[in-house]
Amino acid sequence: MSDLVAQLDIHHEVIGSTQPDVAAAMGQYTRFGTGFEDVDDGGDPPAFAQSSHRDFPLDFESVLGIYDADTRRVTCFTKGIAFVATALGVNPFLIERIVRYHEFAHAHHHLGIKANASPSEAAGLVRMGDEAYRRCLDETKEQIAQLATLIVIRQRRDKARAPEAQRILDRMLETFFDLMARQSSRYRLPPETRDGDLSRLHAKLGLLIDMTDAGMSPSADHIRRILA
Repeated sequence: MSDLVAQLDIHHEVIGSTQPDVAAAMGQYTRFGTGFEDVDDGGDPPAFAQSSHRDFPLDFESVLGIYDADTRRVTCFTKGIAFVATALGVNPFLIERIVRYHEFAHAHHHLGIKANASPSEAAGLVRMGDEAYRRCLDETKEQIAQLATLIVIRQRRDKARAPEAQRILDRMLETFFDLMARQSSRYRLPPETRDGDLSRLHAKLGLLIDMTDAGMSPSADHIRRILA
């Protein structure tokens, strides 16, 4: 029984609760009626159909997963996740966690509002958030989703107490940066963010979300300068 309890503790420390973790990292919470669907797709991801030689950037929307703002759906491409796990020499679980954090971050950027918003304000804020998200440049959205993913992984690592959970989360953080190195430039965060002050990164993420809510779309290069 003690071994089972230990395994459950490790599972909880590594995985936690995906949606609440992402919401807390972003300060963006979905309200009743503004949620999103989360599905797995076992078919070929878009990049597989476009290229038979498998020589392409390991990007999220073409290989790993996508968030559709029109259908409010997160889709994870299980074949793409397995392919990338093999390419990086890691357990597919690590890739799957990174993909879900990233795509959930898109959903919360689109549909989330601040926790202190009153019920009477919520509908209007969701509507304005939808308009702002759709106007936002793709590279801005990707930088925000990447930063949120990094923060979730690092926060889970800081909270972990079981040595095995710490080891898995260290490997997940390493995998996140290994994956990023093989992705298009819009996904790349400054290397300093790996060990940078977490409270500062959290504040910068809040600033970036506020900027997009105000109709601004800083480029990936501009965001990297903000974060450096």
